[in-house]
Amino acid sequence: MGSNPDLCKRVIERLLNIKIKDLEMVSSEETIVQINNRGIRCDVLAYNSDSYFEVEMQTYDETHLGKRMEYYASLIETLASEKGESYDDIPLRVIIFICTYDPYNKGWAHYPFSARRCDRDPEIILDTGTSMHIFNTATREPNLPPELANFCSYVQNGIVEKTDELVNELNSAVDKALYDEDWVRLVNRYDFDMINAEHRGRREGREEGIAEGLAEGLEIGIRSIQDLVAQGILTSEQGAERIERMKVEA
Repeated sequence: MGSNPDLCKRVIERLLNIKIKDLEMVSSEETIVQINNRGIRCDVLAYNSDSYFEVEMQTYDETHLGKRMEYYASLIETLASEKGESYDDIPLRVIIFICTYDPYNKGWAHYPFSARRCDRDPEIILDTGTSMHIFNTATREPNLPPELANFCSYVQNGIVEKTDELVNELNSAVDKALYDEDWVRLVNRYDFDMINAEHRGRREGREEGIAEGLAEGLEIGIRSIQDLVAQGILTSEQGAERIERMKVEA
């Protein structure tokens, strides 16, 4: 999506039900996510004169969504300040997480967060200039706008509504990526590294555990995963997930 600013803009417009000016891409990370069991790149940072937009796909249950969103907002603020903008001039920061699970178990398709309220007086609002939106594509919420329902069905189940132009273009973009040789190599390398990373962490942890105790073995396994994160084989989130899994299985 990051290689197609117009497609990115239209996705944001559909999710937030707004119209925005042309976007300029800041970056598009080669993060692999699954749509209908097909890997695509979706993490995007873009901006215009009014706002910065950060869009991320989240395909596994993350317990620290709020902290991660705050972290991204702070990065955007740093990026804006490096361009010489004062706090008064920094555009609105819009953080969008598209989740393939329901993080709050309300069944809603959209969880918007836009204001912080004073604990002593809820009518006092702290304006941070940040708007956060979590979309749950696994939603079963009734009476959704057709455009949002079509988008969620596509991301969650790969269902292409033939009359939906945007969904069809997204599907075409995914199909095109599957035939890109560089992208195929990236997916294959990712799958290989992920399997090896998990096996390596477990093996080293358990072998050392037999020799010198389970606690120390677990520590060795955790260090192995941390090394893989440092090498860029795993993202920090993927490393954290595997470390937690090792702790449970230890």
